[in-house]
Amino acid sequence: MKKICINCNAENIEEAYFCKKCGTKLPTLKEIETALKEEKEAADRKWKEEVEKTRMQNEALSQTESDSKGVAIYDKNKKSKGLVPSSKSDKNNIPTRAANPNRPTTGNKAKSTPKAEKKSSKSWLWILLIVIAAGAGFIAPKYMDGIQETIDSVKHKIGVEANKISQKIEDNKDPVENQGSAEGIFIDSRTGLTWQDDKDAGSIIRDWKEAKSYCNNLFLAGYNDWRLPHKTELEGIVDTSYTPAIKRGFQNVSPTHYWGSPIKVGSKFAHHIYFGEGGGTYYEGMDKLNSVRCVRED
Repeated sequence: MKKICINCNAENIEEAYFCKKCGTKLPTLKEIETALKEEKEAADRKWKEEVEKTRMQNEALSQTESDSKGVAIYDKNKKSKGLVPSSKSDKNNIPTRAANPNRPTTGNKAKSTPKAEKKSSKSWLWILLIVIAAGAGFIAPKYMDGIQETIDSVKHKIGVEANKISQKIEDNKDPVENQGSAEGIFIDSRTGLTWQDDKDAGSIIRDWKEAKSYCNNLFLAGYNDWRLPHKTELEGIVDTSYTPAIKRGFQNVSPTHYWGSPIKVGSKFAHHIYFGEGGGTYYEGMDKLNSVRCVRED
């Protein structure tokens, strides 16, 4: 899976913390997955609510039309002459026509049968199903478009918040000064780590195994307990507001990649941190050549 930078749309590898092109901090996979899951659930709920709303509207329309027909028939019968209540119709409050011996017989008016009423109900049911299906077909494309828009919005918000957090962290950092440039070292007062900062740190290149051996055998500023730094330790001295992208105070820097720790035990690949413009964390085969900066801790 590749991470897409929300600032410059550059593709980055899954393990990257910063965009390799512009240095923008990237969200973690867990943050992206959580945001996508929440937005999908919200979209599902919205879609179901729209379908239910359409169904209820159609039921209300059907009931209204049915009531309107009943009122019209009752009013028509009420206005006709000669309506009197019969003993049978009194129970149901339904008027019947009085006998008129002078009126010619025209035959009985056809009454609606249960079969006709059942057929009418089925017709309304089919109409309701067709309306719901049409509504679902209309809503579905909007539902998919809404998910994509929501995902893009979440990515943007995550990126903005990540940049704000990064800026706050930078603003709250204690000023770090090089406390031993004459001896070719840099002491980070925030972490307590002592970094190699002689000419070799800005010039030599080694493959990963040679870099590890170089640090283990380094004797500098009276210390012989140097080692190759971990990935997170190198990321701690990245400062993308400068070029090369490293904390103020370092004197010898190559705007290239510096070797860090392996991806996992027994792996043939190791991390390397980019100190060129924008910074970034990557990995490649240990047989490749990269710069070296050793570290030690008291």
